[in-house]
Amino acid sequence: MVVSRRQWQAEVSLRCIGAGLCVAVAPAHFEFTEGRAQTTTDSIDTAEAVDVVRNAAHVCPAQAIAVSEI
Repeated sequence: MVVSRRQWQAEVSLRCIGAGLCVAVAPAHFEFTEGRAQTTTDSIDTAEAVDVVRNAAHVCPAQAIAVSEI
């Protein structure tokens, strides 16, 4: 029997204005590079981590973060 693990991915679009809320809310998953946020991981594989990243997406004033299952 093969057990499948769910994984998610976060992406920061060019709409990012560098407000920094994502880095404050989810520092393990976002960092600043040249004035805008970027993700620090290719995938998110725990429910707890995806909840943190979704919260970061929710507080983003530019709505620049998308979270999707991969």
